[in-house]
Amino acid sequence: MENIHPSDQGSVKFHYPSGWQRRCFEYLGSINGYEYLRDGEITIRVKNAYVEHVSEPKFKVGEIVLVNRKGENGVIEKTHWHTNKIRPIYTVSVKGVLSGYQYFDDDLTAIV
Repeated sequence: MENIHPSDQGSVKFHYPSGWQRRCFEYLGSINGYEYLRDGEITIRVKNAYVEHVSEPKFKVGEIVLVNRKGENGVIEKTHWHTNKIRPIYTVSVKGVLSGYQYFDDDLTAIV
């Protein structure tokens, strides 16, 4: 937590109780030594932290997708980085219920 901007520490504790590491954030840039990272509606400022730049995930937090294995629409709730498979993994809610299953890009279809 010492690397999180003091004004953002409460938000990080609330929104990421198990830690913000390994989450996929949108990189907004660097100002005054802090990296600005966005996750949906949440923006945090991080200093002296290891930030790995990866290709942009196919889906964004809040996006509606078709969950192929269920044949139902869902909402992307979280995007994490799968360190072994080196690609994003998504947590999805279906009918307002958070799924216990995590999905890769090919498990989901964009709703256009």
